[in-house]
Amino acid sequence: MRDPRDIAIGVFFLALSGVLLFAIQGFPSGTLAEGMGARLMPLVLTLCLAFLSLLLLLHGFRSGRYQPGENLAPAGRALDPPLLGPHLKTPGILIALLTAYLLGLEYAGFLAGNAVFLLLATRSLGATWKGAAKTSLFLTVLTYLIFGVALDVPLPAFSLLAR
Repeated sequence: MRDPRDIAIGVFFLALSGVLLFAIQGFPSGTLAEGMGARLMPLVLTLCLAFLSLLLLLHGFRSGRYQPGENLAPAGRALDPPLLGPHLKTPGILIALLTAYLLGLEYAGFLAGNAVFLLLATRSLGATWKGAAKTSLFLTVLTYLIFGVALDVPLPAFSLLAR
């Protein structure tokens, strides 16, 4: 009486949590005197993701509602969507883009990384290329002005050729 969908999604997000925990190890952690540091928020969010993934796994193993071959749906309608189907395409693309963005931010820099991520993410959500480009440019410039200029937050610079 296991729900393979919850188990598969829980395993995926637990593995993603592990990748993200590894990726943020290089971020400065800060001290009480200096402030929180760049690692705190990604660490908190990643630990929340891991915890929720474990809860989903537990639910998947303890669930009694899914029994293969059992048809509880009204006539002509499917009860459960397939484990991996078209309904997971956009979230899967966004998760892959976000993971690539986080792993490549150190090398691509904030401006290039943010612009490419927002362009592809907006496009995957259904915008036209022109609309996605406008949105990406606007949000990248706005974010840079707020955090890089107004709040003077050090943002990663382009370093792909320097390595």
